[in-house]
Amino acid sequence: MKKFKYMKPLCFFTILTLTTGYAFHCYSFPKNYISRSYEAFYDEPKNLIDGVVFGTSVVANGWSAPVAWHEYGMPVYQLGGTVQPFGPLPQLIDFVRSRQDIKYVIIDIHALRTKTIKKSVRPENALRVSNSLHLGTHRYRVLQSSLDYAQKVYDFYGMPQNPEHILYPDNISNYVPFINFHNRWVDGLEKADYISVPSKYKGALDDESAFAVKDVSGLVDMWKVKPAQADAFQKEMLEECFRYLQENNIPVLFISYPSFNTKKELGQLKAISQYIKDRGFPMIDMCSIEMLDEIGLDTRSDFRDESHLNSIGAGKATRYLCAYIKNHCYYKDHRGDRRYGSWDKAVGDYAEFLRNGWAVKGIDFHFII
Repeated sequence: MKKFKYMKPLCFFTILTLTTGYAFHCYSFPKNYISRSYEAFYDEPKNLIDGVVFGTSVVANGWSAPVAWHEYGMPVYQLGGTVQPFGPLPQLIDFVRSRQDIKYVIIDIHALRTKTIKKSVRPENALRVSNSLHLGTHRYRVLQSSLDYAQKVYDFYGMPQNPEHILYPDNISNYVPFINFHNRWVDGLEKADYISVPSKYKGALDDESAFAVKDVSGLVDMWKVKPAQADAFQKEMLEECFRYLQENNIPVLFISYPSFNTKKELGQLKAISQYIKDRGFPMIDMCSIEMLDEIGLDTRSDFRDESHLNSIGAGKATRYLCAYIKNHCYYKDHRGDRRYGSWDKAVGDYAEFLRNGWAVKGIDFHFII
């Protein structure tokens, strides 16, 4: 009987731990498209994804994985997110490589704008990705890298004036997000907080903003701005990224999705693009008048706002990038392979999502079959 002596207390503490962990999970970081994209990534079968796209919200709005699969048979997943910090990128790629034998990565450079750098290390932005990962080594490494990156930003650009915008490395809430979001017991939760609601479209944007339309034709002249100067911090972050990619033999394509920001930010993006090219890495700057025609973008209908493409524009940009990948990167058409059945399903689900969404706008949008 002695061997059963500790069973009751052991069972009690096990149940208590699981219940507490579940409660902390529900009442921690609010779930959004980033967490849904990562949650779905965990469900992907091992070693069936060829490439992953990283970056800020321009990536989440601009890469249409179902289009890439339907038209090229490319299984390329999207793991971008709102104001995603650039610093933890190596740790994020390590996480991806622990689950997928990727052949290349695509990295958008919008996270390296000075304004975005400073905003990306605010707690609500810097912790969003690490809190989208499951508990374990990779979540801890991404978190530590985010904290280190924030300190580098403060050392170079100075501390934020607003204390709420400071990411304190010794704050226990970095590791237990529940502490910051305990007020959600009162404010209430959504369905996605109680149960896992992974993205159905391989990371492609799945909310109503995919159907927003804004005429940005009057902003095109902003793209005539000359390159500014990339500062020492931006260059240092790029060099760290270069070293990681080279040491791990990871092919990369750097991109800058079409967006209209301030002239200062656009000048920075052009300077960063040129720096990448000068260092011998492939770089596609899509913020130019010439590229509009080459991609086939319509500034009156293909943008959701000044900084992001809508789902129509995303399809066009994705097709353009797919053509480049096919000719310059690893390429294999996986269509017809039974192991990729979930990608075929994602295409059908995404097509229905787009048709229904654009129908509400009164637009007869024919996507796929």
